[in-house]
Amino acid sequence: MAITASQILYERARAQDSEAGTLSGDYIRDAIAGDLFKKIPSSVFLNGGQILKKAFIRFDSASLVSEAHLFPSAYTSVPTGVIATLQGGADGQNSVASATGPMVVGTVNADVTNGAAFVDVALARSEPMSFFSGWNDGDTLAALVAGSPVYLQTDSATPPSNQGSGIWRFTLAAAWSGVTVPAGTLISQRLTATNLQPSVVEQPGYASITLDETQVVVDPSGAVHDTLTLTFSSATEYSVTSAEFGLLASGDTAIDVQVVNPDTGKPMVTIPAAAWSGNAANNDSVLLDITPSALAFFVCLDVAAGTSEQSVRFDLTHDVLG
Repeated sequence: MAITASQILYERARAQDSEAGTLSGDYIRDAIAGDLFKKIPSSVFLNGGQILKKAFIRFDSASLVSEAHLFPSAYTSVPTGVIATLQGGADGQNSVASATGPMVVGTVNADVTNGAAFVDVALARSEPMSFFSGWNDGDTLAALVAGSPVYLQTDSATPPSNQGSGIWRFTLAAAWSGVTVPAGTLISQRLTATNLQPSVVEQPGYASITLDETQVVVDPSGAVHDTLTLTFSSATEYSVTSAEFGLLASGDTAIDVQVVNPDTGKPMVTIPAAAWSGNAANNDSVLLDITPSALAFFVCLDVAAGTSEQSVRFDLTHDVLG
């Protein structure tokens, strides 16, 4: 089943100050300057520095997202002196992953036409390739051409030399066969995740009662990366405590129990009565690891000293295969 546009939602992380945290249910509004970076300190504009914010794309669908790509595609209202780049988490679905390092971003220096063996890129930052620690030879560059994403798989990167000062040459893995990528087009390393499907996994060995985890329903609209602890107070009665939110629900193995995300008011999971067999002992615990269908990413603003204070807006393009 295809993933529709209405099922692709951008959300902030819950713990913005620590640049970490799970999905918040607080949506990032499209085309609103400063909506992700609500307040950049005056000292950063004055002295220069970097601001890092974590965000997510949530796929509000139970269908498997086989592959998802994300890349910056335009600077719409970014002031001179500010560069926006993406950084990937160590795991696209790991809500507490730290950033792995800046990803390559720049502009195409000369048209890339059919048969081209390379693409020359003026990087947004004049740095050695080691600065872009998220880059590996063989990674794919992405650009938006006539409203559609195009991907150029690289073989290697060569530092500035004969191609001009500050221009990096990315040799392609195969001769380019596709639309012309015009000079001046913003081009970036893409952030990729695969097999993004909401899931629940029981941690082994905590209770005498048996839970069939395959019957537990994860709701893509409310799920976050979390661990739920089901603690029994009798043979059938239990409470549900979230590592992220605290106590969320109580119920009985004889009824279906719905666990609601307090941030969104939407269900995280539903534990059906049919999933249980046997009886629990007092204080038995069942631990469930919840994974949402979401891609975590970091946006890094690199601000040059002396930049005028203003809101920042840039465009991201996603490409999702259901």
